[in-house]
Amino acid sequence: VQISNARKSHSTMMRGRRGRKRRHDTLAALEELDAGELAQDCAVIKRRRLAAGVLAPCASPPPPPIGEAGVPLVGLALDRTGGSGPGDAVIAMLAIMRAGAAYLPLDPAAPRERLAAIVTDARPAAVLVEDAASDLARGLAASTGVRVLTLAQVRAWAAPSKADVQAGTGVPHAESAAYVLFTSGSTGRPKGAILDHGAAVSYVAHTVADYRLSPADVCLLKTAFVFDVSVSEVFLALASGASLVIGPHGIGGDGGGLAALAVARAITVLHAVPSQLDLFVRALAASGGTAAAATPSALRLVIASGEALP
Repeated sequence: VQISNARKSHSTMMRGRRGRKRRHDTLAALEELDAGELAQDCAVIKRRRLAAGVLAPCASPPPPPIGEAGVPLVGLALDRTGGSGPGDAVIAMLAIMRAGAAYLPLDPAAPRERLAAIVTDARPAAVLVEDAASDLARGLAASTGVRVLTLAQVRAWAAPSKADVQAGTGVPHAESAAYVLFTSGSTGRPKGAILDHGAAVSYVAHTVADYRLSPADVCLLKTAFVFDVSVSEVFLALASGASLVIGPHGIGGDGGGLAALAVARAITVLHAVPSQLDLFVRALAASGGTAAAATPSALRLVIASGEALP
């Protein structure tokens, strides 16, 4: 198993379908997504091109733009396993970025006070939820006045017009904000950090090229969207054409469950923080005598980041 510490590069060149080099400026431009099979509590996503979209008119008064390129912000209050079909949350995330907006991940299970504080601070144009009649949707709308959208409404977004493309409006660029993450707030009030497309694409392009990810690989999405490891998990798969297995709730903290899933779904690429890897290795050792002997045969690359390796 190849173990890598995640690192960044300024290279954004990747090879296209016919071997030509192409320059990708945004995360949404990297992928061709396909809604795939649903296997018990895991969804597998493969490639299918999604239609581009533009935001429906924002509620009045319009929210302030964010980032150097001044893009709008849309809250994403969907669990990665939620929605009516496999990968709906991932599809929604991509639709937001293709609409020229940045996404603001919101954990539906978080305390309502925290969610309301983040929405009030960030002032997104809208918040995307699974069900507009849910307590979460009603609570956010009542406490913050934010507009609530559903997955069905996102799917109805129209493609940017030719005039919009020529004018550069509604089309994200490398300098555009891609997503906004808020800190835990454990040392005070949660603070938002704006991440742009260029930095994320640089990391993804470098990692795909350096570790030769391909359509033969199988990656795992086990991290909530409120953590930036999820960006790596999603876009390493989509940029390389690999399959993306969407793990069930709590799989990141369940070493035994993670080991069993890695075997069952023939995971080849795993990105995790060292504390998760420790649980994973301990579970492998407990089941097979030694971690080396019990390591899933398909697993070829482990990317460790976010914490110091022991």
